[in-house]
Amino acid sequence: MRIRRISFFASLCVAFFAGCASPPPPKAPDPSDLLGTANYLRERVYSGDVGSFYRSLPESYRQNIRMLGSVAARSLDDDMWLAFQGLWLDVALLFDKQSSRIADFLTEEPLPYPTREQFLTVRAYDIRQLGRSLSKTVRQLDRTALREGKIESVLDSEGIQETVRLILQLGKRSGRWLEPLRAAEDSAPETLNMVYWVGEQQVTNRVEWTNVEGRWVPQTVAAAWPFLAGDALSRLEALPKTDRDRAQFLLHVWAIRKQIRLMSEADSQTEFESILLPFLRTWL
Repeated sequence: MRIRRISFFASLCVAFFAGCASPPPPKAPDPSDLLGTANYLRERVYSGDVGSFYRSLPESYRQNIRMLGSVAARSLDDDMWLAFQGLWLDVALLFDKQSSRIADFLTEEPLPYPTREQFLTVRAYDIRQLGRSLSKTVRQLDRTALREGKIESVLDSEGIQETVRLILQLGKRSGRWLEPLRAAEDSAPETLNMVYWVGEQQVTNRVEWTNVEGRWVPQTVAAAWPFLAGDALSRLEALPKTDRDRAQFLLHVWAIRKQIRLMSEADSQTEFESILLPFLRTWL
């Protein structure tokens, strides 16, 4: 579906692009030091310094990101861009109005969050903050700069930085505490133990790292990156180009916005979920 292609681009933008042009971070450790590099990045991400993460990527990865941003800007005409902006603003309003009900919905099994009471004490306020920040971000996006390939002027937006910082806080406060990475015993030097907590439950995963262009990245990421970048590009290039296809796309966006507005106006948890569940089945 065309809207899924657009949502793929949006998630890629927010999750990976944000913070590219932030101020220079503290001096990074020796790139050959895997353990030091991994924990340096972990600390920078926890502090909201997403720019450090972007700069840690191999140059070919960053080239892919800049290319995807440029292609996406050229693929969206003004009507589609404004419709997508409106969609983001509707989502921000939904977060702001229905924060507690969204939090309730997310704590249902099988999602491994803490108890509902623990979750709501931190999550409702943070989701409202996230909604306001998301609204600010949308208003600060500079599509002209994107179209001209000046990605940094968009990524330097304080709204984007704040949104990413809040998203990171949401993950941390919901009980997912990530301890410093450490070398895994009886394993290759490139294998690190990643230990995090889900509520009171400790989870340990082993992560294999590999060196790409002098930068350490998880091996699974290195293996998947060419396919992810290629798939994202093909989806962007498949965006509607004719007037008829663009009209159909805008119709999809209008339908989604209508459902989101209904959810934001729900008066009870039951009403909220009765709208949300069909929405998820239809669009996800």
